[in-house]
Amino acid sequence: MLSSLLVLNLVLIGVLAAVGLTAGSLGVLAAGADYLADAAAIGVSLLASRLSTRVPTPRRPHGYPEATAIAASINGGWLLILGLLVIAGAVVRLATGAPHVDGLPVLVVSAVTSIIMVVGEVILGGDADDEDDAGGNMNMPSSAP
Repeated sequence: MLSSLLVLNLVLIGVLAAVGLTAGSLGVLAAGADYLADAAAIGVSLLASRLSTRVPTPRRPHGYPEATAIAASINGGWLLILGLLVIAGAVVRLATGAPHVDGLPVLVVSAVTSIIMVVGEVILGGDADDEDDAGGNMNMPSSAP
């Protein structure tokens, strides 16, 4: 199930990039970058979840208890970098003038994105406020089968 969500996210990234470039919309490009970070976060969280459940070994007597915290830091760092890139793009547009943005493709891709996000939530089937299953660890729900 999670792999289908990852594929859905990757297709969405391609669509957002294509529409953002053709429509001239920085907002749609930023959304595509955000979903790219989401897709990477799924991969990093899966790896961290697997590492955190490994059995301790003589070389790693405590296992990998910080794996999910490191994954969260990596994901936050990517979002920070993408945010800075969007800000830089916005400043350039303010300084040089914003190009014309075609509204209809932006509206259509926004509606499709909303539908895909609802489908993703159904696939994950999780409630973000349900801390009992994850023990308060926000990375753990992303590893649900």
